[in-house]
Amino acid sequence: MAVWIARRRWEKRGDYDFLVETSLDQPDIIIEHKLTMIAELQSTSAFEDEKIDLIVKRRNSSFDMPIYVVAKKEGVRL
Repeated sequence: MAVWIARRRWEKRGDYDFLVETSLDQPDIIIEHKLTMIAELQSTSAFEDEKIDLIVKRRNSSFDMPIYVVAKKEGVRL
């Protein structure tokens, strides 16, 4: 799994946009992991009152969106 955070949102202290690239293929498992990750982030003092957007890209999918390219180019890999 690889994770990026959008730099412009992070620097302006706006909402946090994350791109998560995963090798998981089953949609129900991806959604479960996505919800768990958001819940875990919001349970920390750093993110408890923050708006979090989490975009998931399946690594094995040929489907590509411009947001994936922008997130990787302009974001910070965690």
